Amino acid sequence: MDIEFEEIVAYLDVDHQVVWVNEAYSEVVGLSLEEIKREKCYEVWMDRDRPCDGCPLNRSIETEPSRMEMSQPNREENWFVQINPVRNWEGKVIGAIETAVDMTEIKKMEENYQIINKACSNGIYIYQDKEFKFINESLLKILGYTQEQIQEIDYFDLIHPDHRDEIKRAIENGLENGSFEPKEKYEHRILNKEDKYIWVRLKPKVIEYNGNKAVLGNLTDISEIKEGREKYRSLIENLNEVIYVLDKNARIQYVSPNVEEITGYSTNELSGKNYIDLVHPEDRSGRIKYFKKALSGIAEPTDYRFITKTGEIRWVRTQARPATNKGETVGVQGVLTDITDLKETEKREEFLHSLLRHDVKNKIQIIQGYNKLLKDLELPKEAKEYISKTQKSVEEATEIINKITTLKKAKEEDIQPIKIDKALKKATNLAKQIAETNQIKIKHNTPKNIKVLAGPLLDRLFYNIIENSIKHSNCSEIKINLKTTKNKTTCTIEDNGKGIPDQEKQNVLKKGYTTNQTNGTGIGMFLVKTLLDTYNGNIEIKDSQQGGAKFNITLQKP
Repeated sequence: MDIEFEEIVAYLDVDHQVVWVNEAYSEVVGLSLEEIKREKCYEVWMDRDRPCDGCPLNRSIETEPSRMEMSQPNREENWFVQINPVRNWEGKVIGAIETAVDMTEIKKMEENYQIINKACSNGIYIYQDKEFKFINESLLKILGYTQEQIQEIDYFDLIHPDHRDEIKRAIENGLENGSFEPKEKYEHRILNKEDKYIWVRLKPKVIEYNGNKAVLGNLTDISEIKEGREKYRSLIENLNEVIYVLDKNARIQYVSPNVEEITGYSTNELSGKNYIDLVHPEDRSGRIKYFKKALSGIAEPTDYRFITKTGEIRWVRTQARPATNKGETVGVQGVLTDITDLKETEKREEFLHSLLRHDVKNKIQIIQGYNKLLKDLELPKEAKEYISKTQKSVEEATEIINKITTLKKAKEEDIQPIKIDKALKKATNLAKQIAETNQIKIKHNTPKNIKVLAGPLLDRLFYNIIENSIKHSNCSEIKINLKTTKNKTTCTIEDNGKGIPDQEKQNVLKKGYTTNQTNGTGIGMFLVKTLLDTYNGNIEIKDSQQGGAKFNITLQKP
């Protein structure tokens, strides 16, 4: 049976605060990264107000990488969790990478094997008079040999040449001195029966065996831990975001290795450097203020420029918060993303918008002026018809420019309480002329002084829906109603026109979609969707009882 594992990954600080998580983590806990970053890992994961008993993060900080199986309250999933400490250049633990794999299906399988190797009993040997007097079954299992086979092998020949002399010397010195240091341990590689080197950790102790000194070797298979270290080192190095930790003086205490791709500086070159020195001179005063805010815990995401090792100027976006140790603020930690390409795109977009707003609009105004002059001349009927068509095209082009300009502004809306009745009144006034031209009545029943969370372009949102009905529904009447609850307000705009086929409803809000290639722009309804996304609102397109289309626009109340 093949089973695919999707790891959830998080970076935690030493106080259990979540700094960064991958998308799979967010999906499992049902929270966005912004929501998670306000919480401790045990609050998000276990719904507790303090660390779990036997917390793997605490064990990892105090000793070595740790792992355990755990399950969340009131959920069926079983998780295999591993924690690997992240250290700064001085070897101090400043955080940890947490990974977890959903083992639920494995737990349900009634098989006679395990997918994940758990720690087995340690290998034990007794070494005396330059030979091994005893080797236990667990060590034989680690190596893959039988007792008979191991008797014919010089155990030291199995130790990797890079470590052999060190292990021999340590054992002989221990016997000579009569003891080893309590914390003395040796990590080395040893060859198993399959001709594969595996990593083990030796904790030796001098004992008395048959009346003489001997070394009791306690051997632990740490291959998974070693592989895990490499794996999580690779994980950090290959993150799209750069993880960093600064002390209270803004000196770099830790930065993930992928920083070199963005800055050109290696981690060693950045160690202990004040990060303000890397910031573009024009942005430094702002970064100092931001750093102070981050120390106090009130910093928001910001963009700034820094100078790379080669002198190139690049844009980054960062969000930071206090780094704490035992509840005390010791600096700032955060995540940094290179947004240079995004800034260049925004710059090009702004240039194009500028062309539309000024250059192209100026040319259109010139055309409109010439059209007015031509109307005053004695021209054939056919020529006047061409002038009329030209004027209509000019008006449509102006409308496109206005909608593109509005679309750009939509992404910069300042969300605030807005009176929805005033926005609707403004929208219907804007649509009044075009509605009367098409002999369409607009009826609305909108209570006053109902506020919703939106922006100054709310009237344009309603106008584009009304305009869409006027232009494309072949209706004679448009009705507007409001329905409000404690938390939400829904505005319904419906017509008695030809309606929208079910197969087309899902396309109406897409950019560029139009059923009228001659008069449609494909921008108006996309603008509606863009504004609603900004307002955290929603829109449903249904069939109206009047026979046409019905748009239900739902907005949050303050």
